[in-house]
Amino acid sequence: MTTTYWTGSNNINYSTNYDFGTQTYTVTGTDNSPDLSSGANTLRISGDNATMNSGDTVSVDIYSGGTLQQNLGSFQYLGEITVGGMNYPLINTGANYQVYGIILSAGGYVANTADPFTCYLRGTRIMTVRGLVAIEELRPGDMLATRFGPLRPVKFVGRQSFSGVFLRQRGAPVRIAAGALGSDQPCRDLFVSPDHSMLIDDRLVQAKLLINGISITQTATAAMVDYFHVDLGVHDCVIAEGTWSESYAEMGNRTKFHNAAEFEAAFPNHRPLSQPMCRPQVQGDGVELPAIRAAIMARLPAEARSDEADIHVVADGHRFDAMATDDATMVFDIPPDTKTLRLMSRATSPALMGWNADTRMLGVNLIALTGQIGRQTRKLRLDDPAFSNGCYKAERCEDQVTRWTNGAAEIPLGRFGFGRQGFQLVVESVQLPAYLVMPEALAA
Repeated sequence: MTTTYWTGSNNINYSTNYDFGTQTYTVTGTDNSPDLSSGANTLRISGDNATMNSGDTVSVDIYSGGTLQQNLGSFQYLGEITVGGMNYPLINTGANYQVYGIILSAGGYVANTADPFTCYLRGTRIMTVRGLVAIEELRPGDMLATRFGPLRPVKFVGRQSFSGVFLRQRGAPVRIAAGALGSDQPCRDLFVSPDHSMLIDDRLVQAKLLINGISITQTATAAMVDYFHVDLGVHDCVIAEGTWSESYAEMGNRTKFHNAAEFEAAFPNHRPLSQPMCRPQVQGDGVELPAIRAAIMARLPAEARSDEADIHVVADGHRFDAMATDDATMVFDIPPDTKTLRLMSRATSPALMGWNADTRMLGVNLIALTGQIGRQTRKLRLDDPAFSNGCYKAERCEDQVTRWTNGAAEIPLGRFGFGRQGFQLVVESVQLPAYLVMPEALAA
């Protein structure tokens, strides 16, 4: 009997009609032209006569409510390969469709799972009784220091390997810079998966909730990404690069490991279970998160923050600074024949600063935008539908309308009615208390 699996691209998850994480479409017997219109994310072909021949293709269509929404392209079957004792199809996706898995050669992939674990990147050092050991070099029986228990032996080290292209930005490793969480915490840059939890203030906090663009960052990569996790038999925290960070928690997810067959061989009588978390986990809207983020921001160097918004305009690609300023009012000379005009500033998320739960990247809050030529003045309505590119929805408080920019607001020049004439732009706005200065600006 042969059994082969195809696991689809994460693009499929955008449908709301099916739970693609659990549904499987099964084809048995001699049917080698399966239809995925049921919404399955995983195609399984099994049976004594259910075979694929080299060059055969499987076309993947996305259906919603019985209607074809999108064709994601075709897999070309090249043959079968064994990885870690498990059989997978070797397929060529061409340029039209990508699957998650391990790159074997140009255009060839092993499809296994779309979702990375909460894991450590290869090379992460874990504290053991014999000192710091790279996680990929840990072996069953190695004794680890833990936060909520005694020294615990390693039961298993799970592994997942992905092309960074497949992980994209969402699954790319998060870098926690040395000292970002406290003095020498971590002692050197620590790389974990986005959903991996760090122990902060006796709470588990996912790395993706801590990203601030400076001391904690996430950057997509095209390189291979090898994630490892240490299984202690219970959920606890270990010392990774000098800071407390979670171990593996089994929650019916063990088969996602690419070396799951090794665990099954070592523990043939193991039954899937759901382990309790060693500490409560902070949620994205949790009341604890702002204070945790604020403490991380407070550790940034002084040059990484500024109380200046750096407000300026860019007219046809050229920067112009204010010719006059008075408290919250700035005046800019706009040249004749200007075709495109943007109001620029620094932008920062209040949530990242730890002020509140607002995750928007905010530039300045506009109170008024006025164009003037001599004594002729024309005010732009801040709730004008044409004034939306680079702005958030207008807000009203009693009779006052204000509008936050995202740091790059496009000004609809035609609304002023000045034609090709030069004019003065008067900007009245309120700034945030402070702004992050992005790394590229610090390096300038």
